[in-house]
Amino acid sequence: MRLQDILRRNYRPAGLAGAGDKEQLRTELEACARLNARLYLFLLLLVFMLFVGAVWAVAHDRISGGTHYSGVLAGLGITVTGSIEIMRRISREWSQARLLLALAGALPEGQMQAIIEKLLKVS
Repeated sequence: MRLQDILRRNYRPAGLAGAGDKEQLRTELEACARLNARLYLFLLLLVFMLFVGAVWAVAHDRISGGTHYSGVLAGLGITVTGSIEIMRRISREWSQARLLLALAGALPEGQMQAIIEKLLKVS
């Protein structure tokens, strides 16, 4: 579930916002933040395991006299670079969801809807 989808689903034009809408928004933002935290942790562990595996593969290759270590390092570079880019995007959405969650708890419904409207216009 993407943050933009949550914002679109919970946007109510001025004057149409109801009392229960804010709680639904908070619930969906909490779920989004939890999901992004789990994805980030999974990718962080994946990058760590890839690094450890690559160090082991290079060391094993060097000890056995092989010449495949450059291929291992090249594969690691491509995989880790892509994973870190995905982690950056997840981290951005995670922090945005947490910020909106904090704002949803502190702001009145009308102001929250104005923020959602601005965010939807920007994207």
